[in-house]
Amino acid sequence: MHIIFGTEHIEDIKKDGNHTILELDTIRPRPGTDPVVAYCVVSAIPLTEISQTKAYTVWHQDLIKAYKARDWEECVRCLNALGGKFNGELDSFYNELRERIRLMMKTPPDPAWDGVYEPWKISEDNIQ
Repeated sequence: MHIIFGTEHIEDIKKDGNHTILELDTIRPRPGTDPVVAYCVVSAIPLTEISQTKAYTVWHQDLIKAYKARDWEECVRCLNALGGKFNGELDSFYNELRERIRLMMKTPPDPAWDGVYEPWKISEDNIQ
């Protein structure tokens, strides 16, 4: 899996039709900076999963939508379905997101939260 920050090269990569590109996260790396969208290019889909890639992609997109909408239950459902998919390449991201969601279920984010991950704000004691 390769990570791309920003949209600059996404359309060029999509043109060949040989890559699965998924939005991962929207991140504000430091206070006062603009958010950046991170994408991944999945590079190793096993032949046995190729026919299911479209379904996995839809589940992944549902996960990202649910996260931004604070629908934690739907996020957990999608995460449970996605574990091990895409040859396991996204499992570390899914585990990170699962932990974030666990913290946000415990202490919901501020009503003004816009779905942007601000790593300096999230911990057991300090939720976004």
